[in-house]
Amino acid sequence: MEKDKKIDEFEELLSSDDNLTDKERMFCLNYLRHFNAAKSYRESFGETKFDKQAAHLLLKKEKISNYIQKLKKELFTYRIVIECDGKAFHSSKKAKARDRKRDAYFKINWMENAAV
Repeated sequence: MEKDKKIDEFEELLSSDDNLTDKERMFCLNYLRHFNAAKSYRESFGETKFDKQAAHLLLKKEKISNYIQKLKKELFTYRIVIECDGKAFHSSKKAKARDRKRDAYFKINWMENAAV
């Protein structure tokens, strides 16, 4: 349910009235995927001649830079915690207690703060 809500919010963000063409909108999304303006320009507009110059000019446009900032704010608000340990770290009672304590810390401190 929450995932569907987030997808709907993101689709609404993409289709918002921002006076961008579809190609400009794709350029912004590709730029956030690659962080390479020339490559994003080639993928979005299908042109390779003067792609670096054209991409630079696009990034300088206020409506493009505002849209990229808006997407960054929406897309990069999550934190990921990856636990990299194995069976050996969970074999003793002390290790299990430490792991439960660490999990509780992440649930309390990260999960609640990430929602803000």
